[in-house]
Amino acid sequence: MKYDNHRDQHSYGEVPLARKVGRMGRLIHRYYDAQAHNYGDLGDPLRGQGRVLALLKAKPETTQRELSYLLDMRQQSLSELLAKLEEKGFVTREKSQEDGRVTVVRLTDEGVTAAPSPEQMQARADALDCLTDEEREQLEALTNKVLVSLEGKLSEMGIDPNHGHRPPHGPHGPHGDHHMRRAHDNRD
Repeated sequence: MKYDNHRDQHSYGEVPLARKVGRMGRLIHRYYDAQAHNYGDLGDPLRGQGRVLALLKAKPETTQRELSYLLDMRQQSLSELLAKLEEKGFVTREKSQEDGRVTVVRLTDEGVTAAPSPEQMQARADALDCLTDEEREQLEALTNKVLVSLEGKLSEMGIDPNHGHRPPHGPHGPHGDHHMRRAHDNRD
């Protein structure tokens, strides 16, 4: 059954651009979640365990911190994924000989076999297939420009843009007016 969407392409005209971009991100995420059901035990090859294995296939030995950065994933979430992959025999984790605080992650032979193939990586449905090659290049260039700008602004505020650190609590408590914004944003 196809969802009947009451919005037409012009109904977003009065919505601020930042809200449109946020909604687009949420819809892309929802679209890929729906697509993930079409994949096997490891799920979508570009998400979760499949994504970790694909990255490790390209770089069979790396640190957990570097994986966290490359995958743009919180350390705790990555640690949970790696524990599952370790249980399956797809990866090993051990402390670095040079620095005991560093965890080295290695892809096993079983992990190489289980990692998504290049064909599986290409087979994923593309949420942006409505764009021409030129439009994709323009969107990517503009997106990169905004990302670099926001990372710089957050850094100037003393917030690491890659690790989800929040500024000190303001007058509205630990979450400020976050809950109000979230309730307002969930109308999408």
